[in-house]
Amino acid sequence: MSQPTLTAKVRKPGHTGGGVARRLRKGGEIPGNLIYEGKSVPLTFPEKSFAILQKSGLRRSTMLKLQLEREGKVEENMVIVKELDRHSVTGRLLHTDFYRISQNKPLKVSVAIQHTGEAKGIKTGGALEQFIHSLKISTLPKFLKEVIEIDITHLNVEEAIYLSDLDIPKEWNVLLTGNPIVLKIARARLAESEDVSEKTEDKQEEEGSSSDPKA
Repeated sequence: MSQPTLTAKVRKPGHTGGGVARRLRKGGEIPGNLIYEGKSVPLTFPEKSFAILQKSGLRRSTMLKLQLEREGKVEENMVIVKELDRHSVTGRLLHTDFYRISQNKPLKVSVAIQHTGEAKGIKTGGALEQFIHSLKISTLPKFLKEVIEIDITHLNVEEAIYLSDLDIPKEWNVLLTGNPIVLKIARARLAESEDVSEKTEDKQEEEGSSSDPKA
C-alpha cells in the first residue's frame, strides 16, 4: 500500500487571521499548521485533496507524507493529523493541525478499535455493546498500526472482550490502567424486560398463594 500523500504550501508572513482563512476556504483551500519541536508553521492545502484521503480511510493514527512547498523547494515530512476543526453545523473542515513525526521519538496517538465478523450471540438475539472505541498508546512510529481488529465471531450472549484480550504489539505502552471490558454481547433489552416481567408475575403468584385462606 502506497504512503498517503498531501501537498501543502507555507502561508506567507502576515497571511493569517480569520478574514484570510475565510478567503482561503472560499477558494477551496484549508488553513492549517505543521507542528514540531515547539514550532508551528502556517500552511494551506487543497480541501478536495484532503477529502479524498479521508474517504480512503485516513485515521488519526495514519502516517501521512506531507509535501510542503516552501521558498521554491519541496520538503517531505512524515506527519499524523493532530487536530481537526470542523464547522459545528455543516461539518465542513475549517482548520487542521499536523504533527511531524520523529522516527527516534515515541509517539502518543489514539488507535481505533474495530470489530470484525458477526457474533454468535447477535444471531440469537443479543446486542453488541462497545465501551472503548480507541486506545491511547505511546510507541515509536515504526511500531504503529492504524487499527486494532477484534474478531467477535465466537462471542455468545453475556461474553466479553477485555483489554488483555486485544492483540497489542509488545512495543506499545498502553496509556490505560486496569483490564476494562472493551465490548460485550449483551442480552437484548426486550428479553431482559420479559425476564423482569416473568419474575414479577412469579413473585405475585407466590405472594397470592401464600395469602390464600386455608379451607
